[in-house]
Amino acid sequence: MTNCVHPKIVWEALSHPFNQCDAVRTRFRGIQANTSSLSYDMSDASQALHTSDPDDLARWMIRLNDRIPVKIYGGCCGTDGRHMEAIAEQIRQNFSTKCTSDRSQYF
Repeated sequence: MTNCVHPKIVWEALSHPFNQCDAVRTRFRGIQANTSSLSYDMSDASQALHTSDPDDLARWMIRLNDRIPVKIYGGCCGTDGRHMEAIAEQIRQNFSTKCTSDRSQYF
């Protein structure tokens, strides 16, 4: 589980060869996303809260499944109802048929 980081940053981190191991694949199950895709250095130095478009954040959340099967999706800094609704819609669009056919792989 990771917290307060944009899913694009997590996706990039999971792309590194040292994260392509069983320990990461079996232990990483969720994200509470920050809506800013700025690096930590840029985000810490920023005077304002940067936020991404709800649909963009939701697409990046779902894209994490290219790297690892995510089971927990949540929000952190900058997320609001619009972001959570977009994430829920992406989950419905991308996983609803898979869940009805074989739910065991998701739970």
